[in-house]
Amino acid sequence: MIEFRLAALATAVLTMSGCVVGESTSFPGDLKECGAVCGSGPTWVAYDIELASEDADGNLIGYNLDGIVSDGEGRDDCYVKDGVSPSGARGIDNQVGALIQDGFTDEIREALPLLIRDAVGTGGLLILAEMVEPVGNDFVGPRSTRIAFRRGGGIPMVGTDGFLLPHQTFELAPDFFLGQFDDVGVDDLLLSGGPSDLRLVITVFGITYQITLRNAVFDMEMSGDATMMTGTIGGAVHLDDLFGVADTIVVEDLGDLIRAVAPSFTDVEDPENGKCEMISAAARIKMKPAFIHPRLPLADDNRQYSGREIFFTRCGQCHGPAGNGGTGPSLTDFEWDNGDGSLESIRQVIADGVPDTAMPVWREELTDKEIDRVAEYVFNLSPR
Repeated sequence: MIEFRLAALATAVLTMSGCVVGESTSFPGDLKECGAVCGSGPTWVAYDIELASEDADGNLIGYNLDGIVSDGEGRDDCYVKDGVSPSGARGIDNQVGALIQDGFTDEIREALPLLIRDAVGTGGLLILAEMVEPVGNDFVGPRSTRIAFRRGGGIPMVGTDGFLLPHQTFELAPDFFLGQFDDVGVDDLLLSGGPSDLRLVITVFGITYQITLRNAVFDMEMSGDATMMTGTIGGAVHLDDLFGVADTIVVEDLGDLIRAVAPSFTDVEDPENGKCEMISAAARIKMKPAFIHPRLPLADDNRQYSGREIFFTRCGQCHGPAGNGGTGPSLTDFEWDNGDGSLESIRQVIADGVPDTAMPVWREELTDKEIDRVAEYVFNLSPR
């Protein structure tokens, strides 16, 4: 691992310094064929993702996805009036922002950013972007490149500010390829790409959801040293994807609300049938430098999840990501509400649950070995 980190760091330094490694390498048209990594270009991980909605001045972050400046009176624009961007651009499509603003309760609006941030911090939403064809060290341009998006796996390292630490190495999730953007424009530290379809996969409270951002486009601005990126990504989400989320979502009443409200916010036609069955969306995104481990991931049914991973995905929402308490009790002190704190006692509480509390019976969902691993992890959280 140390040798790999040093090699990856050396590659990044050579790339950023203008010694572009592999510049003449020929990459496949379908970047999924590259496997875990394609070349020696820089890689970033999304550490802050925020669904964009209307601001206090009534402006909307997003893109003109259908090429129409709509007044809401025509069938070709799904009878939905477009928004105006903070810069004054008209024709902005972002009905998910309107759905959040007008269709959801205050409680749900406040919970969504926290759910997304928690998913990133616990490894449930790890988006990695690799610049497949490096463009040198200045990123001035104009020139073009290609970017491959992949899904990271495992539990990331998080700083005291709650955000992912930079320069860490990520393994990939089993179904890791999210999409690719060809002919990405690079000019004066600005990257612009799309349209291209992009899968988005998020795991929240142990349940994995997937949607496809169709005809996605993005604009990202690099920092002066080309390490950090900040920008916007937008596209259209089909109702079928939203309904799939609604059918499995664990947040109380949110699934029923999505099914009831979402159809009235559709503003983009499905090109296959010409019906208004898609909703435009946009998100602000911030990225930090990262590395991808070249080892391909194991299939889900072959992977042995660690106690820490199981705790983060199954227990962290109640006991806190670090086990220091939330709606459930802290697991990092000397006091135990249930049992005596011994390894066997902890294992029994996990397996059998606690009647008349929110602590479920995990032996119905976890194997004996998984319970053993998470019990050992919890046992080591408290001082001895």
